[in-house]
Amino acid sequence: VFFSIAIEPVNDAPIVINYIGPSEINEEQEFIALISDFTVEDVDNNFPFDFSLELEPGLNYTISEDQNSITPVMDFAGLLDVNYLISDGTDSVSFSVSEPLSVLS
Repeated sequence: VFFSIAIEPVNDAPIVINYIGPSEINEEQEFIALISDFTVEDVDNNFPFDFSLELEPGLNYTISEDQNSITPVMDFAGLLDVNYLISDGTDSVSFSVSEPLSVLS
C-alpha cells in the first residue's frame, strides 16, 4: 500500500537582529538606511537579496516622497528613533533602530 503526504510550505518571518549603519547625522540632514545596514536572519530567504526595506512614520522626522530617506523636523537635535518595515516578500516585521540616531546641531 502506497500513500502520499502533502507538505504545505510555510514561510517563517524574518528576525531582525540589529542595525549596524550610521548612528549620527547633522541637523536637517537627509538620512538613508539600506537593507545592508541591518542584520536579519530568515531560514527561508537569502538576505539581503530577497528583502525590502520600507520607512514607517515616527516622531520628529518626515519621510521623503520616494520613501528612501528621512529628514529630522526643522531645528530638531537629540535622539531620533526611526521605524522600518522589513519584508521577505511574504512576511514583514517592524523594527525601530535600536540605538537611536543622534541628530547633531
